[in-house]
Amino acid sequence: MPKKPRPAVVGPCYFCGEQKPLTREHVFPDWLRRVLPRLTGTSWQILTSRREVSSQPLNESKRKDNGYNIGSTQLKVVCVDCNGGWMSRLQEAAIPLLTPLINGEIHHIPVEHQVTIAQWVIMTVSMQQLTNPEPKSHIITSRERNNLRLARLGEAPMNHQGWTIGLAHFMGTTPEFIAARQQAFGYADESPRAQTSVIRLGDLCVMTWSSAYEDVAINRPAVEEHGVRIVWPDQVPLPWPPKVKVGNVAVDRLLDLLRVRFNDEELARQTGLLPDPKAPDMLWTPHPRSA
Repeated sequence: MPKKPRPAVVGPCYFCGEQKPLTREHVFPDWLRRVLPRLTGTSWQILTSRREVSSQPLNESKRKDNGYNIGSTQLKVVCVDCNGGWMSRLQEAAIPLLTPLINGEIHHIPVEHQVTIAQWVIMTVSMQQLTNPEPKSHIITSRERNNLRLARLGEAPMNHQGWTIGLAHFMGTTPEFIAARQQAFGYADESPRAQTSVIRLGDLCVMTWSSAYEDVAINRPAVEEHGVRIVWPDQVPLPWPPKVKVGNVAVDRLLDLLRVRFNDEELARQTGLLPDPKAPDMLWTPHPRSA
């Protein structure tokens, strides 16, 4: 006796928000298997605790190993119109742009390609946060996700002022590997206000930073000293690969500096206390105290 087809799951689409039948979407797209044939790896998140600021010792952090093989994980959260429409077209557009970077090839990244890469990263990081079962760590908002959709459809400009996206040339011993790490943090851990994400794809390391404060931005020269090349929000033509390569220790150090400096800034906003003057200048903000 033939099996009865399962009824469609109807719910709010993760990107457009409309109530529609939902389809499965890979957290990391299936085309990566053609570039990284032995695609394996797991994802994890870190939710940091209260009062982790540069003037105090690091406090407790909770690491959650999700047990997902991020090379094959699919989530039924996206409607067929988004999945088969603008998201599919974005994946197709990203393949020829990301493949030479993943393979470490000598390349040139023009400005228009950087915008497409940034859009792909925002889409992927938005999916990645769903692998974390802690809802309070999901700080990429529905507004940000829907704005990405509208930008790809040509109905609105990109409006992700709180985001910085950088690329780095990874120096590792296992090139055919994928790894991902995502952190949600803030001075008040009940409601994290920022996130950093790292996606390692072969020789390419993608780093993102976003926060709820759109007037907080990354100090570009300070970050680029660590070998990171910024592709969002500001673009300049980039030769690839950078002369400086990064490894796991350098990536972790950079993201820890950014996290601690953000918590300094948030503490200052909430209490009026000035941040530690010895803190690394990894953030810039037109804060009233410096006017």
